[in-house]
Amino acid sequence: MTSDITDPDSRYPTIIEHITLPTTNASIIIHDGRFEIVSDNVSISCLGKFSFHWLPLVGVRFLGKPELLNKFSFEIFRKLEYFEVVINDNLAGKAFLTLVNFDNFGSITFEGVFAFETYTGDPSVKVNEIVFSIPNLRRLYGYPVQKKIGVIENRTSKSRLTFGDENYKFIIDSVYDYDKKLKGLENLGGFDILASGKLTCHKEPLNLSESQSIFRLVNNFLSFINGRRISGFMAQGLNKDEPLWTDYTSYLIEPFSLPQTWCPSRIYLSIDQLWKNYKKVASDPHDEDFLFTAIHWYLNANNNVGFTESSIIMAQTALELIYNWWIVEKKGLLSGRDASSISASNKIRLIVKNLGIETEVPLGLKCLNSYVSEQKRALDGPDVITEVRNMIVHSQIEKRMKLNKIDMSTKYEILELCIWYIELALLNILEYHGEYYNRTTKGATLKHGLQPVPWGVKPSKVSY
Repeated sequence: MTSDITDPDSRYPTIIEHITLPTTNASIIIHDGRFEIVSDNVSISCLGKFSFHWLPLVGVRFLGKPELLNKFSFEIFRKLEYFEVVINDNLAGKAFLTLVNFDNFGSITFEGVFAFETYTGDPSVKVNEIVFSIPNLRRLYGYPVQKKIGVIENRTSKSRLTFGDENYKFIIDSVYDYDKKLKGLENLGGFDILASGKLTCHKEPLNLSESQSIFRLVNNFLSFINGRRISGFMAQGLNKDEPLWTDYTSYLIEPFSLPQTWCPSRIYLSIDQLWKNYKKVASDPHDEDFLFTAIHWYLNANNNVGFTESSIIMAQTALELIYNWWIVEKKGLLSGRDASSISASNKIRLIVKNLGIETEVPLGLKCLNSYVSEQKRALDGPDVITEVRNMIVHSQIEKRMKLNKIDMSTKYEILELCIWYIELALLNILEYHGEYYNRTTKGATLKHGLQPVPWGVKPSKVSY
């Protein structure tokens, strides 16, 4: 949502703009010039180019040649495997060669990739501000910002999200030409940077290594909102707007897609409290592990990784984890042998009841309701999830025959029911009290699919 105005509006802050791409999937040149290859206390001066690529794999690649050629150089490159790369007297990371050419004229050229961490500058320097880019973030409306276009024209857009805690503040702005970039992604797939952000430290400054632990939390949090894995990329530590280091590490991200998600496009009024609740749960290492693992299974199921039947298994794995962590460990509703001996369907049923929803299959899942009505015994949602999951996992011929009779539309709605339970459970654990998109209201417009969470008005005290 953008509009053009002729005069700057002092009420609106300027949009944050970090590294952006000129076109979808465009590579980014990181360094072009001299660098050192260091291996076994031997340093070789080289000339070459380093670029960040999105396809076919996300990461930094480089090509180059040694500055000086001699017999020693040939012997080194014949044996070279894993080595350090030094740019401008700073370690840029560890890498290995993917191709070495020795031509008939005695020259050497090579290509290589970084193993994981890649950075420029001095990552040990602590900073109070870090800017970063986010590829493939779905459209989320927010507070207004403005961008200067040309000499006198300014464009405003409602695209700012802000969230934080006593230690850090995050600001994320969607790019001003979001619609154009989104169209490119829809046509080509892959990756494009759709938002830029800034992390501001309220107390202690951060170096690159320390910032990575914070971004790990934020990336998982934003992936849950996005419904698909995303991460902050090209994080750059600033001192008075001057970059001191830039992180080019290839973090977890998936090619562009817009799967359904619980998150309303106007989450900006709720995102700050949601982040605080998320951070509170994640303050304990074991609970942080729960969040990462549950969201991992949720994202796999929501993106149909391994197709529908495999996604049903992954979704029930998430529900089993939620049962053990939330119902047994946190709520203490069952303990000991009672907690482990109840059936899988009753475990899911306990989750559902604690969410304040009925166990019957929602009316919007028409194919699944039709399947349930044809069965000899009455089945509710937890029953049918467990029954079909058992057909997939315990693959005796009778179960395989039953499974083959279930059409794909019904299987897909079983998966949607699982994901709906997972979304609501995670939102309840995170004490969310806003609106969400109910994926079981099939055929409804987005407006009618937007509903308040079942646990209603925020109580005075909620425990997870």
